[in-house]
Amino acid sequence: MTLGNITINPSVGLLIINFESGDALFINGRAKINWSDPYSVDMAANNIILSIEKVTQINGYSPLRFQFIQPSPH
Repeated sequence: MTLGNITINPSVGLLIINFESGDALFINGRAKINWSDPYSVDMAANNIILSIEKVTQINGYSPLRFQFIQPSPH
């Protein structure tokens, strides 16, 4: 996602997969850049406003399964 893409087409989506269960969460919405913030030119990524329009959960969406062992040290 770039600022130019948001300006032309504000539709955004996010896919979150739980690889232990295979469940998936789809989040769809619209993004808007807050140009009125004086810091938005230097830090525009921190001034993106997301409006969530739809959330869908699908159980067993992914056939891939992984077991969590430990967090990465990095």
